[in-house]
Amino acid sequence: MQITKLVNIGNGLEKLLAEINITTAEEFLEKSPVDLYCALEKKHPGLHLAVLASFTGAHTGTPWYFIYHQLKNERLRPK
Repeated sequence: MQITKLVNIGNGLEKLLAEINITTAEEFLEKSPVDLYCALEKKHPGLHLAVLASFTGAHTGTPWYFIYHQLKNERLRPK
């Protein structure tokens, strides 16, 4: 299946994912959203957290904006 058929994955993210050899929805879904984000963040330091939200949402069928604020709050929470 085309990767752009997944929720949140448009042409821009499709191109980024191709940089790490992810070109199909099946390949994408085999990997964890965090692993995908980390692999891309190595190539693009400072990659926006919305990308992780998009990947997480693509795995669950949830629009990225429902996930983004939760991720942002978790990152800002003191450890």
